[in-house]
Amino acid sequence: MLTLKDIHVSYGQAPALHGVSLEVPEGHIVTLLGANGSGKSTTIHAVAGLLPIQSGSIDFEGREIAGLSTEAIVRLGICATLEGRQLFGEMTVLENLRLGAYTQGEGKGFDEQLERVLTYFPALSERLELSSYLLSGGEQQMLAIGRALMARPRLLLMDEPSLGLAPLLAQEMFAGIMSLSKAEGISVLLAEQAADLAVGISGYGYVLEVGKVVLGDTARNLLDNEEVRSAYLGH
Repeated sequence: MLTLKDIHVSYGQAPALHGVSLEVPEGHIVTLLGANGSGKSTTIHAVAGLLPIQSGSIDFEGREIAGLSTEAIVRLGICATLEGRQLFGEMTVLENLRLGAYTQGEGKGFDEQLERVLTYFPALSERLELSSYLLSGGEQQMLAIGRALMARPRLLLMDEPSLGLAPLLAQEMFAGIMSLSKAEGISVLLAEQAADLAVGISGYGYVLEVGKVVLGDTARNLLDNEEVRSAYLGH
């Protein structure tokens, strides 16, 4: 579904990604592992069209998307939830969800998708008229994911979704991501510091170090790899 080949990205004069290549198969969850500054978030931003690439290619369902605007990428079926959630705090929960559906319009399909999203996040249905800044951290993360789902994505990019969440909430959220992927057939590319939880719901993972992929393997093999367990999984 998604294939990155030898992509290079810089922040000004500072190189950030050095020839990153990876794949996200259709219907699978793939995790990016690595320390802060390893290039996980940069990879997510590059796929989402938030950062230009200097060279390489980003192929989504047979189409080159590098160089397209973020809006065009969303219309193709790729949505992102970014670090910090990026909600519109003064807007209500419903208004934030409505913004997520702007590429879809607000006909009958909007109401159906809203109902669908609220079945995954029932807590939001009781807070639709509440300003999003009044939500708890867990509820804000639900809203960020729900807003992305309103665009009916086929690929969901997630950057540090557990940031700021208590461990129990983080576990519940990852269980929800796995359920969503299975139920909706949505592929997920996930960058996450809580590596043990992320790998636990993934089929495949890549380890990044200083902007390079140094290892790619099945989640099972990553969990069994002593070096990976020691460096990233807290074992």
